[in-house]
Amino acid sequence: LILTTEADSLVCVDSQKRAAALLPNARQHVFSGAKHGIWYDTDAVQNKLWTAIDNFTAPLEERFYAYRHNLLQLRLLIFATPQNKI
Repeated sequence: LILTTEADSLVCVDSQKRAAALLPNARQHVFSGAKHGIWYDTDAVQNKLWTAIDNFTAPLEERFYAYRHNLLQLRLLIFATPQNKI
């Protein structure tokens, strides 16, 4: 996830756009009118920031919980199986 502030005076916005285009799994979110230090920006910008982060991490959380569920099922199967049957 590349969080780009459109009015950033410290980080090159064009470089961030190039990086997003080159990284196969990258997603870029550009915050119009926001400046460097987005964490300290207005409430409206921060709400957009956290929404972008939540949207990016939601599929990862779903995969993690599915993996965790499968791992728990495997552990139950192993513990429920007599040792000499494995």
